[in-house]
Amino acid sequence: HEEFDMVMGMIADGRFRTEPLHSSTVSLGDLDAALADLASGVSTQTKVLVDPRL
Repeated sequence: HEEFDMVMGMIADGRFRTEPLHSSTVSLGDLDAALADLASGVSTQTKVLVDPRL
């Protein structure tokens, strides 16, 4: 749990940028297409978040 605290501190003070880890946000309606893209093996997406409010 020491590593977790260290990384959370790095995120909080800007030493570790999280933006590059998030590729896109999709709605539930677009989830099938997003999963197909990820499964294709040619996707450049690294992390896709699903937001049911979209």
